[in-house]
Amino acid sequence: MTNKFGEYTFLSRAGSGGFGQCYVATKKGDDKAYILKTININEKIQRNIKTLRNEIDKLNILNNNNKNDYIPVMYHFDKCLEKSKPIPYYVMDYFSRGNLYYYVNYEKYDLLEKQVKLIFKKILLAIQFCHNRNICHLDIKPENIVFDKDFQPMILDFGYAEKFVDENNNIIPLKEGIGTENYMCPEMWDNKKYDGRKADIFSLGALLFNLVTGKAGFSTSEKDDEFYKFIRTKDIGNYWKTIFIYLPMQLSDNFKKLYISMIEYKPEQRLNTIEEILKSDWMEEINNLTDEEYTELENEVRNKLLSLYDKIQENSGELNMAEIIQQMGYNTRSGVDQKNSLRYYDESKGKPKNIPKDRININHCLKINGLSNGVKFMDLLVDEIDQRFRDVCLIETSKEELKFKLIYVDEVKGDCEIEVELYEYETGGYLLEFLRTKGRIPNYYHRFMELKKFIFEKFQKIN
Repeated sequence: MTNKFGEYTFLSRAGSGGFGQCYVATKKGDDKAYILKTININEKIQRNIKTLRNEIDKLNILNNNNKNDYIPVMYHFDKCLEKSKPIPYYVMDYFSRGNLYYYVNYEKYDLLEKQVKLIFKKILLAIQFCHNRNICHLDIKPENIVFDKDFQPMILDFGYAEKFVDENNNIIPLKEGIGTENYMCPEMWDNKKYDGRKADIFSLGALLFNLVTGKAGFSTSEKDDEFYKFIRTKDIGNYWKTIFIYLPMQLSDNFKKLYISMIEYKPEQRLNTIEEILKSDWMEEINNLTDEEYTELENEVRNKLLSLYDKIQENSGELNMAEIIQQMGYNTRSGVDQKNSLRYYDESKGKPKNIPKDRININHCLKINGLSNGVKFMDLLVDEIDQRFRDVCLIETSKEELKFKLIYVDEVKGDCEIEVELYEYETGGYLLEFLRTKGRIPNYYHRFMELKKFIFEKFQKIN
């Protein structure tokens, strides 16, 4: 992949999804940073093009005429040629404070319900804006909510979004179960047709629990889920009793009432509109604030999130793979080169052996210098992790293949598995790749996810 895309220059890989890649980029003539989203070039290219074009189509509708403060503006859409294939892409602002996932999953996350109400209200207003334009999002989750430099939330990733009414204003029942399993409504798991607005309200309910508690209220809405089974059978008392075994904290009655009404098993018993959520008893406190009180709360929330952001960057006490390897006597670096750009491989050393270029997720790999024996290195690394973090994760080894698996056990969120594999460069040097194969990334892995952090300190206007 070239580091140029039309008039944009890549600085960093910002993330990836099932159908596309996101890059942080700059444009000649200004000092802003942008997010540039493209599709993956693979055997699913036609589906990927369709998904990205769907997102572009929905953003065009939402960006037309009246704008919403919490939905990003799409600046540019074009095609570039890569190996003679057209690659659709679009560009939006870069959001320098990361996504909501890294805040709610941080072990020191401690927002008060009143502070959560402010963030959640802004998210609700964004989804209400979509619903008023007959679009449902269908993939609402913390990873798709990002913060700008002032900690204003923005809703991203409209790749799964759908129109839910036809030209005659009739509701279109949706069929395909899409989204992210922790946030998918039970109608999808039951293979039933569903109302996209009700699906969004369910996802918002799951998100609300994340925001208030920093935890998940259930793994999925499937029949055998340890927690959601009580919602299906309307055994709400046992639901809270079981939850509080893992989550010993005080929650307001108004929160619990609103939350349950948003994640009801039967869609007809679920809340119908975003307006109902906005007018709920739980939201009343923030709805009655004066302008001065609202501004004061905004400052309070901004300061709290900034404090969390700084703590997350420090990552004290968390599993830090780079430091472990350095303490073993090896030099490491992330994929950031001296010009603040990222590459799929170190061109000076050739390509890694036996690894397709698109396998390396540059956000989650370390380049190892001073390593001469891969097997010995992996043995030492496994032993070091086992000694220092055996209370955090389990290890399954395949040393003869220069790889092992980290297994983080979480009874509430479900297990997370990360494959760690070592690759040798053709002309010397090694690359250690991390690939999540199951579950969600736990708190103590956060340091590695943020190896590159935000490399844009030079952009004072956005930091």
